[in-house]
Amino acid sequence: MAVNMKIILCFSWLVALTTTVKGYTSCGEIQNAKENRSSGLYNIEIGGKDVPVSCNLTSQPAVTVILVDDVVKVPKPGSHGSPKSFLHNVNYGALSADDIRAFIEERESCKQYVSYKCSNATLFGNKQSSLSSWTSVNDSPKEYWANCSFSDKTCQCDQGKSMSEEDAGYLTKKKDLPVKALQIGGLSSGSNVSVMIGDIVCYGDSQKGAFTFEDRNAFVSLNVSSMKELKFKLKLLNSDKNNTIASIRINEKDLKIRLNGKSELFVDVTKFSKLDEEWHSIVLSVEGPTIYAAVDGVRKPIFEITLPVNVGPKLILGSPERCNTFIGCVKDLTVDGQDYTKMITEAKVKEFVKKGCSAKPQEVQCSNPTVQVDPIVDPTVTTNPTASHSASVNSNGHGKNNNTGNDDDDDGGGGNDDSAIIAIVVVFLILLIILIVVFFITWYLKRNKGVYQTHEGSAENIHGDTDNLTLVTKPCDQEPEGDKGKEYYL
Repeated sequence: MAVNMKIILCFSWLVALTTTVKGYTSCGEIQNAKENRSSGLYNIEIGGKDVPVSCNLTSQPAVTVILVDDVVKVPKPGSHGSPKSFLHNVNYGALSADDIRAFIEERESCKQYVSYKCSNATLFGNKQSSLSSWTSVNDSPKEYWANCSFSDKTCQCDQGKSMSEEDAGYLTKKKDLPVKALQIGGLSSGSNVSVMIGDIVCYGDSQKGAFTFEDRNAFVSLNVSSMKELKFKLKLLNSDKNNTIASIRINEKDLKIRLNGKSELFVDVTKFSKLDEEWHSIVLSVEGPTIYAAVDGVRKPIFEITLPVNVGPKLILGSPERCNTFIGCVKDLTVDGQDYTKMITEAKVKEFVKKGCSAKPQEVQCSNPTVQVDPIVDPTVTTNPTASHSASVNSNGHGKNNNTGNDDDDDGGGGNDDSAIIAIVVVFLILLIILIVVFFITWYLKRNKGVYQTHEGSAENIHGDTDNLTLVTKPCDQEPEGDKGKEYYL
Protein backbone atom coordinates (compact mmCIF):
# COMPACT_ATOMS: atom_id res chain seq x y z
CA MET A 1 0.00 0.00 0.00
CA ALA A 2 2.83 2.36 0.89
CA VAL A 3 4.50 1.64 -2.45
CA ASN A 4 1.29 2.47 -4.32
CA MET A 5 0.99 5.76 -2.43
CA LYS A 6 4.54 6.68 -3.40
CA ILE A 7 3.77 5.96 -7.04
CA ILE A 8 0.62 8.09 -6.86
CA LEU A 9 2.49 10.95 -5.19
CA CYS A 10 5.31 10.82 -7.75
CA PHE A 11 2.80 10.81 -10.60
CA SER A 12 0.91 13.75 -9.08
CA TRP A 13 4.17 15.64 -8.63
CA LEU A 14 5.09 15.07 -12.28
CA VAL A 15 1.68 16.24 -13.48
CA ALA A 16 1.90 19.34 -11.31
CA LEU A 17 5.43 20.04 -12.49
CA THR A 18 4.62 19.85 -16.18
CA THR A 19 2.14 22.61 -16.93
CA THR A 20 0.32 22.86 -20.23
CA VAL A 21 -0.02 26.48 -21.32
CA LYS A 22 -2.40 26.71 -24.26
CA GLY A 23 -1.64 29.12 -27.06
CA TYR A 24 1.99 29.87 -26.19
CA THR A 25 4.84 29.00 -28.54
CA SER A 26 7.82 29.90 -26.34
CA CYS A 27 8.79 30.55 -22.74
CA GLY A 28 9.20 34.21 -23.67
CA GLU A 29 5.48 34.47 -24.41
CA ILE A 30 4.69 32.90 -21.03
CA GLN A 31 6.97 35.44 -19.34
CA ASN A 32 5.41 38.37 -21.22
CA ALA A 33 1.93 37.28 -20.11
CA LYS A 34 2.91 38.44 -16.58
CA GLU A 35 0.95 35.70 -14.84
CA ASN A 36 3.57 35.28 -12.09
CA ARG A 37 4.45 31.78 -13.19
CA SER A 38 7.60 30.12 -11.87
CA SER A 39 10.37 28.44 -13.85
CA GLY A 40 9.88 24.77 -14.63
CA LEU A 41 8.48 22.39 -17.22
CA TYR A 42 5.74 23.61 -19.56
CA ASN A 43 4.02 22.22 -22.62
CA ILE A 44 4.17 24.70 -25.49
CA GLU A 45 3.22 24.41 -29.15
CA ILE A 46 6.00 23.64 -31.63
CA GLY A 47 5.14 22.55 -35.16
CA GLY A 48 1.49 22.15 -34.17
CA LYS A 49 2.36 19.71 -31.38
CA ASP A 50 2.31 20.10 -27.59
CA VAL A 51 5.92 19.61 -26.52
CA PRO A 52 7.43 19.62 -23.01
CA VAL A 53 10.15 22.25 -22.60
CA SER A 54 12.06 23.70 -19.69
CA CYS A 55 11.43 27.41 -19.05
CA ASN A 56 13.70 29.77 -17.14
CA LEU A 57 11.32 32.65 -16.50
CA THR A 58 13.62 34.57 -14.15
CA SER A 59 16.18 35.44 -16.83
CA GLN A 60 15.76 38.37 -19.21
CA PRO A 61 14.80 37.37 -21.80
CA ALA A 62 13.26 34.03 -20.85
CA VAL A 63 15.10 30.86 -21.89
CA THR A 64 13.37 27.97 -23.68
CA VAL A 65 15.07 24.57 -23.57
CA ILE A 66 13.89 21.86 -25.98
CA LEU A 67 14.74 18.63 -24.21
CA VAL A 68 16.84 16.27 -26.34
CA ASP A 69 18.75 13.21 -25.18
CA ASP A 70 20.01 11.15 -28.10
CA VAL A 71 23.06 9.12 -27.02
CA VAL A 72 24.82 7.10 -29.70
CA LYS A 73 27.35 4.40 -28.89
CA VAL A 74 29.18 3.55 -32.07
CA PRO A 75 29.40 -0.25 -32.51
CA LYS A 76 32.78 -1.91 -32.45
CA PRO A 77 34.27 -1.29 -35.85
CA GLY A 78 33.86 -3.95 -38.38
CA SER A 79 33.12 -1.74 -41.33
CA HIS A 80 33.60 1.73 -39.75
CA GLY A 81 37.30 2.15 -40.45
CA SER A 82 36.71 4.16 -43.61
CA PRO A 83 35.82 7.88 -43.39
CA LYS A 84 32.23 8.73 -42.44
CA SER A 85 31.11 5.12 -42.71
CA PHE A 86 28.84 5.06 -39.63
CA LEU A 87 25.60 7.01 -40.13
CA HIS A 88 23.12 8.03 -37.44
CA ASN A 89 20.01 10.20 -37.88
CA VAL A 90 19.32 12.22 -34.73
CA ASN A 91 16.11 11.35 -32.89
CA TYR A 92 14.01 14.35 -31.76
CA GLY A 93 11.01 12.35 -30.62
CA ALA A 94 7.67 13.80 -31.75
CA LEU A 95 9.38 16.71 -33.48
CA SER A 96 11.04 16.73 -36.87
CA ALA A 97 14.21 18.65 -37.62
CA ASP A 98 12.11 21.04 -39.72
CA ASP A 99 9.75 21.67 -36.77
CA ILE A 100 12.70 22.61 -34.59
CA ARG A 101 14.21 24.70 -37.38
CA ALA A 102 11.03 26.77 -37.67
CA PHE A 103 11.14 27.37 -33.90
CA ILE A 104 14.82 28.38 -34.05
CA GLU A 105 14.17 30.84 -36.89
CA GLU A 106 11.86 32.86 -34.63
CA ARG A 107 14.40 33.08 -31.79
CA GLU A 108 17.11 35.66 -31.40
CA SER A 109 19.76 33.13 -30.36
CA CYS A 110 19.97 29.33 -30.07
CA LYS A 111 22.64 26.76 -29.27
CA GLN A 112 22.75 22.97 -29.02
CA TYR A 113 24.79 20.86 -26.61
CA VAL A 114 26.94 18.07 -28.08
CA SER A 115 29.48 15.66 -26.63
CA TYR A 116 31.97 13.32 -28.30
CA LYS A 117 33.72 10.87 -25.95
CA CYS A 118 36.59 8.87 -27.38
CA SER A 119 39.13 6.26 -26.42
CA ASN A 120 41.76 5.17 -28.97
CA ALA A 121 39.74 7.08 -31.55
CA THR A 122 39.69 10.40 -33.35
CA LEU A 123 36.94 12.90 -34.06
CA PHE A 124 37.91 14.53 -37.38
CA GLY A 125 41.42 13.08 -37.60
CA ASN A 126 44.66 14.66 -38.77
CA LYS A 127 44.63 13.63 -42.41
CA GLN A 128 44.03 15.85 -45.42
CA SER A 129 40.30 15.09 -45.35
CA SER A 130 38.04 14.72 -42.33
CA LEU A 131 37.15 11.25 -41.05
CA SER A 132 33.86 12.40 -39.47
CA SER A 133 31.26 15.14 -39.88
CA TRP A 134 27.72 16.06 -38.97
CA THR A 135 24.86 17.25 -41.13
CA SER A 136 23.17 20.59 -40.56
CA VAL A 137 19.45 21.12 -40.95
CA ASN A 138 20.16 22.36 -44.49
CA ASP A 139 21.79 19.00 -45.37
CA SER A 140 25.23 20.59 -45.44
CA PRO A 141 28.19 18.58 -44.01
CA LYS A 142 29.96 20.36 -41.13
CA GLU A 143 33.47 19.70 -39.91
CA TYR A 144 33.47 21.72 -36.71
CA TRP A 145 32.41 20.73 -33.21
CA ALA A 146 31.97 22.43 -29.86
CA ASN A 147 35.10 24.55 -29.29
CA CYS A 148 37.15 22.89 -32.05
CA SER A 149 37.19 22.04 -35.74
CA PHE A 150 38.92 19.94 -38.36
CA SER A 151 40.68 22.98 -39.78
CA ASP A 152 42.32 24.16 -36.54
CA LYS A 153 43.21 20.64 -35.28
CA THR A 154 42.34 21.53 -31.67
CA CYS A 155 39.90 18.75 -30.76
CA GLN A 156 40.99 16.71 -27.75
CA CYS A 157 40.16 13.45 -29.49
CA ASP A 158 42.50 14.38 -32.35
CA GLN A 159 45.61 14.76 -30.20
CA GLY A 160 46.67 11.10 -30.58
CA LYS A 161 46.31 10.18 -26.91
CA SER A 162 45.36 6.64 -25.88
CA MET A 163 43.44 7.75 -22.79
CA SER A 164 39.77 8.70 -22.74
CA GLU A 165 39.05 12.23 -23.95
CA GLU A 166 35.96 14.33 -24.53
CA ASP A 167 35.09 17.24 -26.79
CA ALA A 168 31.91 18.78 -25.41
CA GLY A 169 30.12 22.11 -25.46
CA TYR A 170 27.64 24.08 -27.53
CA LEU A 171 27.20 24.52 -31.26
CA THR A 172 26.30 28.20 -31.53
CA LYS A 173 25.79 28.88 -35.25
CA LYS A 174 22.03 29.18 -35.33
CA LYS A 175 21.80 28.84 -39.10
CA ASP A 176 23.16 25.25 -38.89
CA LEU A 177 20.88 23.99 -36.12
CA PRO A 178 19.55 21.52 -35.25
CA VAL A 179 22.02 18.70 -35.88
CA LYS A 180 20.32 16.40 -38.34
CA ALA A 181 22.72 13.44 -38.66
CA LEU A 182 26.18 12.11 -37.74
CA GLN A 183 28.79 10.50 -39.99
CA ILE A 184 31.67 8.87 -38.08
CA GLY A 185 34.66 6.94 -39.39
CA GLY A 186 38.35 6.17 -39.02
CA LEU A 187 37.83 3.78 -36.11
CA SER A 188 39.91 0.74 -35.23
CA SER A 189 39.12 -2.47 -33.37
CA GLY A 190 40.23 -0.91 -30.08
CA SER A 191 38.22 2.31 -30.49
CA ASN A 192 35.38 3.36 -28.24
CA VAL A 193 33.17 6.30 -29.22
CA SER A 194 30.03 7.67 -27.58
CA VAL A 195 28.23 10.71 -28.99
CA MET A 196 25.43 12.67 -27.33
CA ILE A 197 23.22 15.16 -29.11
CA GLY A 198 21.66 17.22 -26.34
CA ASP A 199 19.28 20.04 -25.48
CA ILE A 200 18.56 23.04 -27.68
CA VAL A 201 18.66 26.29 -25.71
CA CYS A 202 16.99 29.39 -27.18
CA TYR A 203 16.11 32.88 -25.99
CA GLY A 204 14.75 36.13 -27.37
CA ASP A 205 12.34 36.95 -30.18
CA SER A 206 13.95 37.68 -33.54
CA GLN A 207 10.94 39.81 -34.62
CA LYS A 208 10.24 41.91 -31.54
CA GLY A 209 11.71 45.41 -31.89
CA ALA A 210 13.38 44.45 -35.19
CA PHE A 211 13.56 46.26 -38.54
CA THR A 212 14.84 45.01 -41.89
CA PHE A 213 16.97 47.24 -44.11
CA GLU A 214 15.98 45.46 -47.29
CA ASP A 215 17.64 47.61 -49.94
CA ARG A 216 21.05 49.23 -50.40
CA ASN A 217 19.23 52.57 -50.46
CA ALA A 218 17.57 51.97 -47.07
CA PHE A 219 18.00 54.43 -44.20
CA VAL A 220 16.15 56.07 -41.33
CA SER A 221 16.92 59.43 -39.70
CA LEU A 222 16.30 59.79 -35.95
CA ASN A 223 16.51 62.84 -33.70
CA VAL A 224 19.19 62.54 -31.02
CA SER A 225 20.09 65.48 -28.77
CA SER A 226 22.43 63.68 -26.37
CA MET A 227 24.06 60.30 -25.98
CA LYS A 228 25.95 58.56 -23.22
CA GLU A 229 25.25 55.05 -24.53
CA LEU A 230 23.94 53.73 -27.83
CA LYS A 231 23.00 50.04 -28.00
CA PHE A 232 21.53 47.84 -30.71
CA LYS A 233 21.72 44.34 -32.16
CA LEU A 234 22.73 43.68 -35.74
CA LYS A 235 22.16 40.74 -38.06
CA LEU A 236 23.63 40.66 -41.56
CA LEU A 237 21.71 39.08 -44.42
CA ASN A 238 24.14 40.04 -47.16
CA SER A 239 27.63 41.39 -46.51
CA ASP A 240 29.58 41.23 -49.74
CA LYS A 241 30.12 44.99 -50.11
CA ASN A 242 31.45 48.03 -48.25
CA ASN A 243 28.39 49.35 -46.46
CA THR A 244 27.36 51.77 -43.73
CA ILE A 245 25.42 50.52 -40.70
CA ALA A 246 25.02 53.72 -38.65
CA SER A 247 26.48 57.20 -38.28
CA ILE A 248 26.27 60.01 -35.74
CA ARG A 249 28.07 63.30 -35.15
CA ILE A 250 30.02 63.76 -31.92
CA ASN A 251 31.77 67.12 -31.40
CA GLU A 252 31.88 67.92 -35.12
CA LYS A 253 33.34 64.47 -35.87
CA ASP A 254 31.28 62.02 -37.89
CA LEU A 255 31.44 58.58 -36.29
CA LYS A 256 30.49 55.74 -38.63
CA ILE A 257 29.87 52.05 -38.00
CA ARG A 258 30.55 50.24 -41.26
CA LEU A 259 31.48 46.99 -42.98
CA ASN A 260 34.15 46.23 -45.50
CA GLY A 261 33.70 43.71 -48.29
CA LYS A 262 34.94 40.91 -46.00
CA SER A 263 32.15 41.34 -43.42
CA GLU A 264 34.65 42.89 -41.00
CA LEU A 265 33.14 45.54 -38.73
CA PHE A 266 34.78 48.95 -38.27
CA VAL A 267 33.84 51.68 -35.81
CA ASP A 268 35.50 54.79 -37.23
CA VAL A 269 38.90 53.30 -38.19
CA THR A 270 39.03 50.67 -35.41
CA LYS A 271 38.64 47.12 -36.68
CA PHE A 272 36.53 44.53 -34.91
CA SER A 273 35.80 40.89 -35.70
CA LYS A 274 34.21 39.47 -38.80
CA LEU A 275 30.44 39.19 -38.50
CA ASP A 276 28.30 36.27 -39.60
CA GLU A 277 24.53 35.94 -40.08
CA GLU A 278 23.80 35.71 -36.35
CA TRP A 279 22.68 38.53 -34.04
CA HIS A 280 25.58 40.63 -32.74
CA SER A 281 25.56 43.21 -29.95
CA ILE A 282 27.00 46.69 -30.64
CA VAL A 283 27.46 49.34 -27.94
CA LEU A 284 28.85 52.88 -28.23
CA SER A 285 29.54 54.73 -25.00
CA VAL A 286 30.91 58.14 -24.02
CA GLU A 287 33.05 58.07 -20.89
CA GLY A 288 34.69 61.40 -20.17
CA PRO A 289 36.70 62.42 -23.23
CA THR A 290 36.86 58.85 -24.63
CA ILE A 291 34.49 57.15 -27.06
CA TYR A 292 34.34 53.37 -26.62
CA ALA A 293 32.81 50.66 -28.78
CA ALA A 294 31.99 47.08 -27.79
CA VAL A 295 31.07 44.35 -30.27
CA ASP A 296 29.86 41.11 -28.69
CA GLY A 297 31.51 42.16 -25.44
CA VAL A 298 34.91 42.98 -26.98
CA ARG A 299 35.54 46.62 -25.95
CA LYS A 300 37.99 49.04 -27.55
CA PRO A 301 38.65 52.82 -27.30
CA ILE A 302 37.77 54.59 -30.55
CA PHE A 303 39.00 58.19 -30.18
CA GLU A 304 39.38 61.08 -27.75
CA ILE A 305 37.23 64.22 -27.80
CA THR A 306 37.29 67.57 -26.04
CA LEU A 307 34.70 68.35 -23.39
CA PRO A 308 31.84 69.22 -23.31
CA VAL A 309 30.32 66.53 -25.52
CA ASN A 310 27.89 67.60 -28.23
CA VAL A 311 25.95 64.83 -29.96
CA GLY A 312 23.57 64.89 -32.89
CA PRO A 313 21.24 66.23 -34.07
CA LYS A 314 20.78 63.05 -36.14
CA LEU A 315 21.39 59.34 -35.74
CA ILE A 316 21.29 57.73 -39.17
CA LEU A 317 20.77 53.98 -39.49
CA GLY A 318 21.81 52.85 -42.94
CA SER A 319 22.87 55.61 -45.30
CA PRO A 320 21.12 58.14 -47.58
CA GLU A 321 24.08 57.81 -49.94
CA ARG A 322 22.90 55.71 -52.85
CA CYS A 323 23.77 52.01 -52.76
CA ASN A 324 25.68 52.36 -49.49
CA THR A 325 23.47 50.61 -46.90
CA PHE A 326 24.01 47.18 -45.37
CA ILE A 327 21.42 44.48 -45.99
CA GLY A 328 20.20 43.08 -42.69
CA CYS A 329 18.27 43.68 -39.48
CA VAL A 330 18.56 45.99 -36.47
CA LYS A 331 16.70 45.38 -33.20
CA ASP A 332 16.46 46.63 -29.62
CA LEU A 333 17.85 50.10 -30.41
CA THR A 334 18.22 52.24 -27.28
CA VAL A 335 19.82 55.62 -26.60
CA ASP A 336 20.64 56.23 -22.94
CA GLY A 337 18.22 53.46 -22.03
CA GLN A 338 15.32 54.90 -24.05
CA ASP A 339 13.68 52.44 -26.44
CA TYR A 340 13.75 53.82 -30.01
CA THR A 341 11.52 51.14 -31.55
CA LYS A 342 8.50 53.45 -31.77
CA MET A 343 10.64 56.30 -33.12
CA ILE A 344 11.85 54.13 -36.00
CA THR A 345 8.25 53.09 -36.75
CA GLU A 346 7.04 56.72 -36.77
CA ALA A 347 10.11 58.30 -38.42
CA LYS A 348 9.22 60.78 -41.17
CA VAL A 349 12.51 60.40 -43.02
CA LYS A 350 12.75 56.72 -43.86
CA GLU A 351 13.32 54.60 -46.98
CA PHE A 352 13.08 50.82 -47.52
CA VAL A 353 12.91 49.99 -43.79
CA LYS A 354 10.39 47.27 -42.93
CA LYS A 355 9.17 46.20 -39.50
CA GLY A 356 10.32 42.75 -38.40
CA CYS A 357 13.41 40.81 -39.45
CA SER A 358 12.89 39.24 -42.85
CA ALA A 359 14.89 36.15 -43.73
CA LYS A 360 14.86 37.01 -47.42
CA PRO A 361 14.67 40.78 -47.99
CA GLN A 362 14.00 42.08 -51.45
CA GLU A 363 17.30 43.50 -52.62
CA VAL A 364 17.09 46.09 -55.40
CA GLN A 365 20.21 46.35 -57.53
CA CYS A 366 21.69 49.84 -57.75
CA SER A 367 22.77 51.03 -61.17
CA ASN A 368 25.06 54.02 -61.71
CA PRO A 369 25.37 54.85 -57.99
CA THR A 370 25.97 58.50 -57.12
CA VAL A 371 27.48 59.38 -53.74
CA GLN A 372 25.30 61.90 -51.96
CA VAL A 373 25.92 64.43 -49.20
CA ASP A 374 25.88 62.92 -45.72
CA PRO A 375 23.11 64.59 -43.66
CA ILE A 376 25.39 64.59 -40.62
CA VAL A 377 27.79 66.93 -42.44
CA ASP A 378 25.27 68.91 -44.47
CA PRO A 379 21.69 69.01 -43.15
CA THR A 380 20.28 69.11 -46.68
CA VAL A 381 20.29 65.80 -48.49
CA THR A 382 19.23 65.41 -52.09
CA THR A 383 19.51 62.38 -54.26
CA ASN A 384 19.89 61.71 -57.93
CA PRO A 385 16.47 62.20 -59.60
CA THR A 386 17.10 59.01 -61.59
CA ALA A 387 17.66 57.03 -58.40
CA SER A 388 15.17 54.54 -57.04
CA HIS A 389 14.39 56.82 -54.11
CA SER A 390 14.98 60.34 -52.85
CA ALA A 391 14.67 62.16 -49.57
CA SER A 392 15.03 65.69 -48.22
CA VAL A 393 16.24 66.27 -44.70
CA ASN A 394 16.48 69.64 -42.99
CA SER A 395 18.10 70.68 -39.75
CA ASN A 396 14.83 70.42 -37.85
CA GLY A 397 14.47 66.77 -38.74
CA HIS A 398 11.53 67.16 -41.09
CA GLY A 399 11.72 65.24 -44.31
CA LYS A 400 9.93 64.41 -47.48
CA ASN A 401 10.00 61.09 -49.30
CA ASN A 402 9.51 61.05 -53.06
CA ASN A 403 8.52 58.01 -55.06
CA THR A 404 10.14 57.17 -58.36
CA GLY A 405 8.70 57.07 -61.80
CA ASN A 406 7.18 60.58 -61.76
CA ASP A 407 8.67 62.68 -64.56
CA ASP A 408 7.01 65.80 -63.16
CA ASP A 409 9.07 65.72 -59.96
CA ASP A 410 11.96 68.17 -59.81
CA ASP A 411 15.24 67.81 -57.93
CA GLY A 412 14.00 68.87 -54.52
CA GLY A 413 13.53 72.66 -54.87
CA GLY A 414 9.99 72.46 -56.27
CA GLY A 415 8.50 71.80 -52.87
CA ASN A 416 9.71 75.15 -51.51
CA ASP A 417 8.51 77.06 -54.63
CA ASP A 418 5.02 75.57 -54.32
CA SER A 419 4.84 76.61 -50.68
CA ALA A 420 5.74 80.22 -51.54
CA ILE A 421 3.09 80.41 -54.27
CA ILE A 422 0.43 79.01 -51.96
CA ALA A 423 1.33 81.57 -49.28
CA ILE A 424 1.03 84.47 -51.76
CA VAL A 425 -2.37 83.27 -52.97
CA VAL A 426 -3.67 82.93 -49.41
CA VAL A 427 -2.54 86.47 -48.50
CA PHE A 428 -4.17 87.87 -51.66
CA LEU A 429 -7.48 86.17 -50.87
CA ILE A 430 -7.47 87.49 -47.30
CA LEU A 431 -6.88 91.07 -48.52
CA LEU A 432 -9.65 90.70 -51.11
CA ILE A 433 -12.12 89.53 -48.45
CA ILE A 434 -11.20 92.48 -46.21
CA LEU A 435 -11.80 94.97 -49.07
CA ILE A 436 -15.20 93.43 -49.83
CA VAL A 437 -16.26 93.65 -46.18
CA VAL A 438 -15.16 97.32 -45.93
CA PHE A 439 -17.01 98.19 -49.14
CA PHE A 440 -20.24 96.51 -47.91
CA ILE A 441 -20.15 98.27 -44.53
CA THR A 442 -19.59 101.68 -46.21
CA TRP A 443 -22.49 101.13 -48.64
CA TYR A 444 -24.83 100.04 -45.86
CA LEU A 445 -24.10 103.08 -43.69
CA LYS A 446 -24.65 105.51 -46.58
CA ARG A 447 -27.97 103.86 -47.53
CA ASN A 448 -29.43 104.15 -44.04
CA LYS A 449 -28.08 107.59 -43.20
CA GLY A 450 -30.74 109.82 -41.52
CA VAL A 451 -32.88 107.09 -39.98
CA TYR A 452 -35.06 108.40 -37.18
CA GLN A 453 -34.37 112.01 -38.24
CA THR A 454 -36.90 114.70 -39.30
CA HIS A 455 -36.68 118.13 -40.92
CA GLU A 456 -37.12 119.57 -37.47
CA GLY A 457 -34.68 117.29 -35.63
CA SER A 458 -34.07 113.74 -34.61
CA ALA A 459 -36.52 111.22 -33.28
CA GLU A 460 -35.37 112.13 -29.81
CA ASN A 461 -37.42 115.35 -30.14
CA ILE A 462 -40.64 113.39 -30.59
CA HIS A 463 -42.69 113.54 -27.47
CA GLY A 464 -43.78 110.22 -26.08
CA ASP A 465 -42.56 106.66 -26.25
CA THR A 466 -40.81 106.07 -29.60
CA ASP A 467 -40.96 102.30 -29.05
CA ASN A 468 -44.75 102.44 -29.49
CA LEU A 469 -44.73 104.98 -32.30
CA THR A 470 -47.09 104.20 -35.18
CA LEU A 471 -46.77 105.94 -38.49
CA VAL A 472 -50.05 106.91 -40.14
CA THR A 473 -50.01 108.34 -43.63
CA LYS A 474 -52.77 110.39 -45.19
CA PRO A 475 -53.15 112.10 -48.50
CA CYS A 476 -51.58 115.53 -48.42
CA ASP A 477 -54.88 117.27 -48.85
CA GLN A 478 -56.26 115.57 -45.74
CA GLU A 479 -53.41 116.46 -43.39
CA PRO A 480 -54.47 118.11 -40.23
CA GLU A 481 -53.48 121.65 -39.95
CA GLY A 482 -50.94 120.97 -37.27
CA ASP A 483 -49.20 118.17 -39.15
CA LYS A 484 -48.44 119.98 -42.35
CA GLY A 485 -44.80 120.17 -43.27
CA LYS A 486 -43.70 117.27 -41.00
CA GLU A 487 -42.26 113.96 -42.16
CA TYR A 488 -41.06 111.03 -40.04
CA TYR A 489 -38.56 108.45 -41.09
CA LEU A 490 -38.50 105.12 -39.35
